[in-house]
Formats: sequence, structure tokens, C-alpha cells
Amino acid sequence: MPGESPLSMMRPPVRQVQKPTAGRTRRRRWPVVAPVTIVIVLALVWVWLWYYAASVADRTLAGWVEREAAAGRSYSCSSQSIGGFPFRIDARCADVAVEIRNKQPPYAVKAKAVTFAAAVWRPTRLIGEIVGPLALAELGQPPIMVADWLHAHLTVRGVPPDPESVSIQLDGSHLDRAGGSGETIFKANRADLQGRIVAGSPNDHPVIEVTLHLEGATAPTLHPLLAEPIGAELDAVFRGFKNLSPKPWADRFREMQAAGGGIEIKSLRIAQTSAIVVGSGTLSVNAQG
Repeated sequence: MPGESPLSMMRPPVRQVQKPTAGRTRRRRWPVVAPVTIVIVLALVWVWLWYYAASVADRTLAGWVEREAAAGRSYSCSSQSIGGFPFRIDARCADVAVEIRNKQPPYAVKAKAVTFAAAVWRPTRLIGEIVGPLALAELGQPPIMVADWLHAHLTVRGVPPDPESVSIQLDGSHLDRAGGSGETIFKANRADLQGRIVAGSPNDHPVIEVTLHLEGATAPTLHPLLAEPIGAELDAVFRGFKNLSPKPWADRFREMQAAGGGIEIKSLRIAQTSAIVVGSGTLSVNAQG
């Protein structure tokens, strides 16, 4: 071009660099910031949910303890702890002591520890694990019987004080006399007991179905025939209860009789190596319960 030197004409043309605007910078950062923000918000929500569920599970457990206290069975433990974050709520009670004062004479039961767990999304379903041995004694006296097992699980469903279902499962359990004799009263490879409401409600004429399953069970001190291992299956339905409020079993059976109820044995099967017994029918209750 006229007026330009040869050196300037040889230089490459200068390109105009456009500076990014604030709007473009924000748009570029948003794909990174948005997922991080969502993760932080979800984490905070989950922490709040866990603590809320933990409080519900704690109130549920406390409600069952209060229900038991109303029935004359008080519970205590030397230490308590709660954990399980982030997906479970675990409550542990060490050196459990139970006083049963609705019986004469009153009894005391002691176990090494009890742990209850609940899922965050189902805080009213408590799954318990009991650590043995468990000792039974008259209040203030040495133990008269000791029970132990490989595994012991307890499941309770419902909002206290109204249970919907209860199940107990014992693996490798045995009940022995305390003291020097160590005589075995009962022993089973597996014992499974379940009870659930199939009609009515806990406060209005509940109908309860109970199932029992035994494997390799023996009770030699009760009868010579029970010295050989047996397997048993029982399915029974209880009708005639007014409600499930805490009360002695004798009172429950008297109210069953007054209401014209009874115990329907839907199925019963007891098997040994050389014999099998099966049956069904209905058991009635007399006026004395």
C-alpha cells in the first residue's frame, strides 16, 4: 500500500481478539456448578431425612418400652448408642436388664446386648438382634435358667402401642438349668415364631394368626418321647380378643371365652424319625380362661 514500509507490509495482519463477556463466562461455568450444587442439596436433604427418621425410630422404640412398662415389664441398660448413618438407624443397648413384676414371684432377665435397626425409609419396622446368654432369675436371686443361641432376631412392625406383627427367630438355641447340673431343658436347631393381625385392628377385636416352625427340637426333661429330635409346623388363628392392650394372658383367654371365640388349628404337623402326627380343629376356652 502507498506510504507503508516494506517491513510493515511483510508482517502478518493483526487479528482482533474478542474478550469474553460476563454472560458467556456464567454460561460456561453453569454445567459444572449445577451438578455440584444438586449433589450438595441432596446430601443436606438426606442428612435431614436420616436425623428425622432416627427421631421417629427412637420414638417408636421408646413407645414399645413404654407399652412393656404398662404391662409390668421394665427395661434398662448400662449404656445406649445410636448410629448407622447414612442408610440405617442402629440403636444399641448394652447389659440389658428386664424386671417382670406382673408375675408372682417377680422375675429378672438379663442379656449381654440388644441392637435394633430400622431402614431410613421404614423407621417403624424395627429389626432386633439379641446377644446372649440370657439369664432368668427371681428378683434379687441367682439365675435359675440360662438360654443361649447362635443367632436371635426379633422383628416388630407397627406404631406403638399397637403392633401389627411380631416375629422371633432363633438359630442353635438351647435352654439350660443354671448351677452345677447344666441340664438341658430345650434345644432346637431352628425355632421361628410369627404373629400377625389378619382381621380387625389392635384396638378393635383383632384376629391373630400365629405360626410356629421347629427344626431338630428336643426337650428330654419334659417327656421321654421328646428326647428324639422332632420337626414341627403349627398354623393357628386366635379369635375373641377385644384388643391388644397390655394385660395378663389369663384375662385375654377369659375375654375370648366370653366373646365365644376360640383357637382354630389350621394345620399341625409333628414329625420324628419313626412317626408323623398331623391334625387340625378348634380349641375352646372355659370360663376360667
